[in-house]
Amino acid sequence: MQKSDKPVIVVVRPDALVRTGRPVALSDLKDARVTLGLQLWNELRAGCKYPTRETIRPRLFSKVLGNMTLARRLDDGNDYEFRVVGDAFEVANGFSWQGKRTRDIDEVSPGYGTALKRVFD
Repeated sequence: MQKSDKPVIVVVRPDALVRTGRPVALSDLKDARVTLGLQLWNELRAGCKYPTRETIRPRLFSKVLGNMTLARRLDDGNDYEFRVVGDAFEVANGFSWQGKRTRDIDEVSPGYGTALKRVFD
């Protein structure tokens, strides 16, 4: 599958939007990449809510980088910018989101960017 920089319409089922943003118990995590990513994240944050910007290095996440997304909080939390976007996320959505904001996603697929923002919040 070729990547495209052209936006595509992403159809989101209404029931998926209801589920999006709900907490998932850590004990329910089953995928090895997710649990490894969480382990690395927790090590880097060292007891704080988030790791410092200086400690986040993509090479540290090399085993999970293709399946992760890092976003930067903007405008006092009113928007987020996709900074690191793994290939799996791009393949699943059909185009590169790197550098895009959640509000940009809403322009392409109304409600989807808002749902993602709820996850980030």
